[in-house]
Amino acid sequence: MTVDRERLLELVARVGGRTADEISADARLVEDLGFDSLMLTELTVSLLEAGAISDDLPADITWEGLTVEDLALGRLSGRTTVSASTLSRHRATEPRQS
Repeated sequence: MTVDRERLLELVARVGGRTADEISADARLVEDLGFDSLMLTELTVSLLEAGAISDDLPADITWEGLTVEDLALGRLSGRTTVSASTLSRHRATEPRQS
């Protein structure tokens, strides 16, 4: 599954606290943009909600070395261990904090 690059840049920028103009296609999420585990989880959820990735895609992605271009081209297969549907089910059963 692929996603519109402009939309992807907006999502990555929003989660990363940057503007889309500050993000290049070859920027690595962890190494170059400084994404931590919480930011990566937020990005995964944003991508799921935007329909950029399917909910059967494993969510425990090996993010090291993954670039914005990899996301845009859907190069996520083989980089994961836990399914996004499992993440969705887990999130649905977590108690909400007020």
